Amino acid sequence: MGNHDQGRLSPLFRRRRGQVRAALTEEEGELLKGIVREYLELLEADREPGDPVTARLFPSASMDDPTLEADFRELADDDLLSHKRQTAMRVLEYLDAGDRRPLTEEEQEAWLVLLTDLRLAMGVRLGVTDETFDSFPNPSDPAQWPLAVLHYLGSLQESLVTALDA
Repeated sequence: MGNHDQGRLSPLFRRRRGQVRAALTEEEGELLKGIVREYLELLEADREPGDPVTARLFPSASMDDPTLEADFRELADDDLLSHKRQTAMRVLEYLDAGDRRPLTEEEQEAWLVLLTDLRLAMGVRLGVTDETFDSFPNPSDPAQWPLAVLHYLGSLQESLVTALDA
């Protein structure tokens, strides 16, 4: 999984002949499908007021004006939720297909947006700080596994950005 463990040195995304493709192992694909499904469950669950993950994924329009915040939620919440759901579904469909075809522009954008959201949600849930994120965890230690997955998602996102910039 990722560039940091088990000797994997190859990029997770590659650009060849102007096309970006995922270069994931079957294990990585299954891991990602599970994470995306959990994210979709999070999106479908009732949002609890004060939940830090929800607050990070659905940021406030105004911390000082409850009326403005309520108006913003009424206007934008359903669209934002729908966009997040569609983005996750687009990536999940790509992973479920299991093919090595190039990513479309829409899929590239979906991967970038979803990876950002996944990293934000996991980072908040794990209480990650600069200090706790500095050293790479040992993925064979079950206690460090969630942080190792967070690092993996960062490697995945970095690999995609590098492939898109190539």
